[in-house]
Amino acid sequence: MVTGLGLEEPTLETVKSPDEIVVGCSGRITSPVLRGFQSRVCALIPEADRIVLHLTDVGYLTGSGLGAPVSLWLSARRQHCD
Repeated sequence: MVTGLGLEEPTLETVKSPDEIVVGCSGRITSPVLRGFQSRVCALIPEADRIVLHLTDVGYLTGSGLGAPVSLWLSARRQHCD
């Protein structure tokens, strides 16, 4: 694997409770990995009434990566998830 170019997928850890799923993310959210990141989180939406993105351990976020939480929020709202 090539490292240092922003091609590594961010690490996601999920903690599920009856009311919500907390998704802890660490690493880098960059344009090359954005689609995979969004797909992995979107797959969790039908499983919960609420998804919480915990981005404290994200070390780098590109401009397009900054739009990811907004896009995920819109997807969740369309599926009646907060």
